[in-house]
Amino acid sequence: MSTLHRYILSFSILFCISATTLLPQTAPDRISVGGEIDLTRYFGSFNSDFGFAGMFVARWNITHQFSLFARLGGGWLSDAISSDNILSHPEYFGLPSDTIYPTANGSINRDERNKISITNWVVAASWNFRTEERLVPYVTAGIGFITFDPRNKEQGVKLPNNQEGSLYTTTSLMIPIGVGAEYYLTPDLTLTAEGRLNLTLSDFLDDFDDGGLPDGYGTLGAGVSYYVFGKLDCDEDGLSDREEKQVGTDPCILDTDGDQLTDIEEIRTYGTNPLKPDTDGDGLGDAEELREYKTNPLKIDSDNDDLTDGNEVEVHRTNPLSADSDGDKLNDGDEVGRYNTDPLEPDTDKDGLNDGDEIERRTNPRDADSDDDELTDGEEVLTYRTNPLDTDTDNDELTDGQEIAIWKTDPLSPDTDNDRLADGAEVQTYKTNPNDPDSDDDGVIDGEDACPLVRGVPERNGCPAPPKVGTITDFPAVYFLKNTDQFDFSRQETTESLAKIMSYINQCPGLRVLIEGHASREGSDQRNLLLSEMRADRVKAWLIERGVSPEKVEGTIGYGSVRNAVPEPDPNSEEAKKMNPEELESIRRQNRRIAVRVARSCD
Repeated sequence: MSTLHRYILSFSILFCISATTLLPQTAPDRISVGGEIDLTRYFGSFNSDFGFAGMFVARWNITHQFSLFARLGGGWLSDAISSDNILSHPEYFGLPSDTIYPTANGSINRDERNKISITNWVVAASWNFRTEERLVPYVTAGIGFITFDPRNKEQGVKLPNNQEGSLYTTTSLMIPIGVGAEYYLTPDLTLTAEGRLNLTLSDFLDDFDDGGLPDGYGTLGAGVSYYVFGKLDCDEDGLSDREEKQVGTDPCILDTDGDQLTDIEEIRTYGTNPLKPDTDGDGLGDAEELREYKTNPLKIDSDNDDLTDGNEVEVHRTNPLSADSDGDKLNDGDEVGRYNTDPLEPDTDKDGLNDGDEIERRTNPRDADSDDDELTDGEEVLTYRTNPLDTDTDNDELTDGQEIAIWKTDPLSPDTDNDRLADGAEVQTYKTNPNDPDSDDDGVIDGEDACPLVRGVPERNGCPAPPKVGTITDFPAVYFLKNTDQFDFSRQETTESLAKIMSYINQCPGLRVLIEGHASREGSDQRNLLLSEMRADRVKAWLIERGVSPEKVEGTIGYGSVRNAVPEPDPNSEEAKKMNPEELESIRRQNRRIAVRVARSCD
């Protein structure tokens, strides 16, 4: 029994030593075949001795950790007969002086050593450790059958109890347990080493039953195996380790580059680089492109819009599968890199024209009013048919926006009312109505009327009969800012009235006038007198600034509130207090006026 203990200790030491190894190899679904040569050592009733055996071995790696073995082999064991054995069992060995066994035929020599021929069939399993390494240790156990034939060594004759009518059967169940290691010289070729303790259920392995435990033997073997079926695939991704090494991937990592695609998907299915998480370098991982964005992981710009897929997704939020995300007839790359428009907004400047149409028309897609005429480009193109690149489409000296918003004239016609005066000339020079061919309704069109703002007669080219000396004409609609001599041009009547004064004065070369200023009765008389003088002077200055000859205005005079056009109650009178404000203001408005007095007539 002490021999058994020594074997168990030896196998334990072998296992511990074999567990210190490196490099990956063991893979599932692989089958190897090979051979093994064993050094055997018997243990049983007699002294142990060494023998030899050999066997055929087949191994099936079901998983990385679990394997099955099939072994078929044979060899021989040896035991040594000591004097103690002879003295202890004379019934079997005879007397110490005998040279033969005490058997009926007396022909079996008692040699110092016996030889036990063995044949065994074993099925075993192993649990493998450090399967990612080149040297893979394991523990093993199994079950099988052994046939044995104990004989004396020199004579080769069956031992006494193994003769005809033997006391025992020469076949027994056997339970092998042990440790081993497999060392991969290549992915397919391995060296093997294994130590086993083979426990039988027979006590007659050595032809003698000492009444103790069944006999057994140990083996310490080495061999070589070759994997004939299956390929090494450490990470079980479907690519053999050899293929992975050829392309440079890690054979024990499913996804070498960590891009959420297995190496085999990248190589066999998508053609991407299993060593680069972003094969095309566009800023999106290969798996993101395939699964989330449906873009091409092999193409940096899937939609050919000059923006990388990564920039479209991460920076601009555009569609990497559509060259024109907003459908404005400009590709996203042009919008971002060339025109600086919004690739997600078909009409960047909100002018009613999409960006592509603006580029085609050469308008500015980032400026709603490319020509600054106060009409949006969309209004010009779609509504008014004006030129969005020309402030004054009809060249009448009025901007298109002014014609539409202020004067209500036709921006496509320089002479809206066909009076032979351009709209701009009517507004800016003659102060006539550009929508009325005869502003003063005297039967003479403005373009032929020498006095277009003063009703006249055709015989005098639209001018009235020459005014008589002393004739006074009131112009109450010349408005000033309160208590100043500054014109109130916020009221259209001011511009129209000043134009009429200028037309009146220019009706004939010889006409000379005085400009009179009048005030209402509110305020002090002194202030009203000064204010009326200032306002008369302001009208004269305006006329001269507009080209009226200074000699036509012989002078100005302010009357304050002493020459009212209509009766006006004293501000502090009971009559004024009884009037409502609107009625009182209507009277005062008529008295606050500019008047033109004829100093010399036309003749």
